[in-house]
Amino acid sequence: MRYPKIDMEFVRELPNSAKDRSVVSAIVALAGGFGQKTIAEGVENELTALLLADLGVDYGQGYLFGRPARLEERAQPPKNSATSRSADSAESEPWTRLRRTSRA
Repeated sequence: MRYPKIDMEFVRELPNSAKDRSVVSAIVALAGGFGQKTIAEGVENELTALLLADLGVDYGQGYLFGRPARLEERAQPPKNSATSRSADSAESEPWTRLRRTSRA
């Protein structure tokens, strides 16, 4: 398994659910113990992307980054404050790297 995926069932209510945040944290810790990065599915807004990044999730997929499209029409995700394309994310990959927020 290259990247364990965090199902959108745990992502959808992340801002309002301490239980979902605990599940996501546990998945990140487990994947990290095996030296793997994680991908969260169903990332639909900036707040969720920021929370996922703060919890240690590496990549996100969802409507925040782009609507489903034919493979030959696939658009690049918008650049914003919580996401960026990185060197370790190949241009052809269907996910976007999440960045943690700075804590003062």
